[in-house]
Amino acid sequence: MASLTNLPAESSHSNASSVMATKVAVLTTPQQWFVPYAEQLARELQCHLFMRHEDVPPMIEPVFIL
Repeated sequence: MASLTNLPAESSHSNASSVMATKVAVLTTPQQWFVPYAEQLARELQCHLFMRHEDVPPMIEPVFIL
């Protein structure tokens, strides 16, 4: 599995990790071949992984759904 840590950092956002931890989440569906990739992405973004859109808190705005 390829690492996502080599992605370029956003230099203009000094607190990007704390913002991502509170406003970013990964939304996917269970029993799909790509769930391990979604889990890795959530770990590297330090965010939650949700399997149902009903579980996503209102403070999180969906940007990308895997």
